[in-house]
Amino acid sequence: MLIPNLFLGLLRVFYLYLNQRPFSNLAVKHFPKHIILEVEREYRLNNYFKFHQKDGEDFISFNVFQIKEFTKIRNLGLIKLFYFFLANCKILNQKDNESLELRYLFGNKPAAGIAAYSYFCALFDEVNSINPNSIIFTGGAALAAKAARRQNLKTYWLSHGMISAIDSSKNPFIPDSDVIYVYSEDEKKYLEKRSVNTEVRLYPINKIKKRLNTLIVFLDGDKTKEEENILLEIISIFKSYEYKIIFKTHPTFLKLIEPNLYKNLRSKFGSSTFLTKHIDTEELLLEETPSFVITWLSTAACISLRAGIIPICIEENESFYKLKFYEPYPYKKRTLYWKEESSRLEKILLNKEDYQKNLNLLISR
Repeated sequence: MLIPNLFLGLLRVFYLYLNQRPFSNLAVKHFPKHIILEVEREYRLNNYFKFHQKDGEDFISFNVFQIKEFTKIRNLGLIKLFYFFLANCKILNQKDNESLELRYLFGNKPAAGIAAYSYFCALFDEVNSINPNSIIFTGGAALAAKAARRQNLKTYWLSHGMISAIDSSKNPFIPDSDVIYVYSEDEKKYLEKRSVNTEVRLYPINKIKKRLNTLIVFLDGDKTKEEENILLEIISIFKSYEYKIIFKTHPTFLKLIEPNLYKNLRSKFGSSTFLTKHIDTEELLLEETPSFVITWLSTAACISLRAGIIPICIEENESFYKLKFYEPYPYKKRTLYWKEESSRLEKILLNKEDYQKNLNLLISR
């Protein structure tokens, strides 16, 4: 790490220290057992409230990207902050995996990265001294979570979506966490082969006991005209069998301007076919009990299959998403992949006895 970046990082630490003022407003005197590290996309931590907040466990939460939030948790002394800054500088000068991972997490903002990481190390050192039994939950705050684990606090990584391939240049490291929750057995096996220090757990998924003639389309962002036509073709097939059609908006677009695809679908099928608010995927499946879902490369495909519903994947750009089709979650094996298996749909619709046979095939192949 270049000396100018270290100097800027030191100034940044001092800036974070000053942001703690006025010290008298620091409210957290005792840390509860659960501490939630928030990120910009709030829905990423829905799984905490779904799986870990059933017993009314006391918790606090703060956004790790909002300086005005995380600097108001505790009054951290300047000497302590400088101590962790210097300790982390020594780590960065080494040539080992920890140094490489920190550089990766800092990205193209090394000065801000080392300052924030040092601040979180000091903060979680305070947490550990007050309540060493505290557990850190996160759905994407990798830098803060690493700092927490380095201070010997137990960390839970709650995956919001399917994990990316660890071997890719975009994601070369396994999340530094004691426990990682994933959606599929494929992901679990993938991570267990690559990490001996992390416990990998599966999210529990409820099975659908009785399916209705309903199709749920899990929308993503905007798509090409060709992809839109493929979607319309499949919906037309289901309409001919008198299926109820439901469109689920991606949570990203609930507060943003909808893509053209959404507008075109509303125009053709009516706004009443669209869900008006965000609902958890599993909750939606249990509520509507569909027989099929349509997705692109979405977590909904995995959740649906585990719930006992046939997912249809209509992703066309195989060359761009080549790695994602095969690992860690093999979409081409775990879905009815439309580009290669479109002929199977009408056979299943015509002969209901084929449904379970095809469902079992997707699970086992």
